[in-house]
Amino acid sequence: MKINLTHTVEQDKYTDYLAYAYDLQDTSKSDVIIEAKLEGIPSDFNIGVVYGGSGTGKTTILKNYFKIGIAEAKFDSNKSLISNFDWLEPDEAARLLSSMGLASVPTWLRPFHTLSNGEQYRAQLAYVIGRAEPNETVLIDEFTSVVDRNVAKAMSNAMSKYLKRHNKRVVLASCHYDIIEWLQPDWI
Repeated sequence: MKINLTHTVEQDKYTDYLAYAYDLQDTSKSDVIIEAKLEGIPSDFNIGVVYGGSGTGKTTILKNYFKIGIAEAKFDSNKSLISNFDWLEPDEAARLLSSMGLASVPTWLRPFHTLSNGEQYRAQLAYVIGRAEPNETVLIDEFTSVVDRNVAKAMSNAMSKYLKRHNKRVVLASCHYDIIEWLQPDWI
């Protein structure tokens, strides 16, 4: 797969400076080509991973190949975190949050906006994965980027089990290679 991103760039004193300082011939447009090898993706999978370094186009690959948006969650700031999972029974909501590496009962009682970045990320994962229908593909960007590696490992192991048990399908974009061992994805 080859994605060509071309954009016109408005010229100003900053682009003029770059053209002069770095001997650039044309600063009026931006061309980026992103290539990915996406052959052989099985039609029936639970976990796929798009892996690469920062700035290599993982998000662009997700959006262009799968033709759907990156999953997002909306939380009611007047409710406790667990109360935002009101389409589930309370015990199922607790299991789902735990399966995404968010197993702190006191955290479940707090509103979403009071959580740390890492807790918010895990809550968002729980929400979008919990809401997904079986065989619906959910795209997750920056997987484990806002958590430490111990949390990433626990989260990856628990999430992998949950996804396979509930026949959920996610494609994760990450610059962290260690998740491969923990997730045991169906394809990379």
